Amino acid sequence: EDAVAAVEQEMIIDALKHTRGKITHAAQMLGTTVRKFAYKAKRYGIDYRHYR
Repeated sequence: EDAVAAVEQEMIIDALKHTRGKITHAAQMLGTTVRKFAYKAKRYGIDYRHYR
């Protein structure tokens, strides 16, 4: 479970870096919805605004 969380967290951060903090594009890149993406980011304490 911790390994999955670490991988999810890394994927979210990489997507945000690649899209310069645009959660719509980051969610599309990962094949998920904006709502799920934002939920996961919040769950892991990731603030998308830091990547803009």
